[in-house]
Amino acid sequence: MDKPIDIDIVNEQTGGIKKMSRPKLTRYRYDKLGIKRGDVYSHIDDKIHYWLIDEAIRLKCDIGVVVAAIVKDTYHEEMEGNS
Repeated sequence: MDKPIDIDIVNEQTGGIKKMSRPKLTRYRYDKLGIKRGDVYSHIDDKIHYWLIDEAIRLKCDIGVVVAAIVKDTYHEEMEGNS
């Protein structure tokens, strides 16, 4: 697993710089934008859930990697279509 990276964040009100780890930065962005993290499993049916499990077993990874790969592929396909 990658070592957490500290990222410099500029406080908009004071102009001060603060170090923030990547997970904290992600939570900060979600909070600032009012985005809820959500539960993927509540939005998919059992058939898809079991398919994700089978794919994770086949690829010897966790389900998050399978979902991330699908999202990344979709993102790149969409970005290529817009250029």
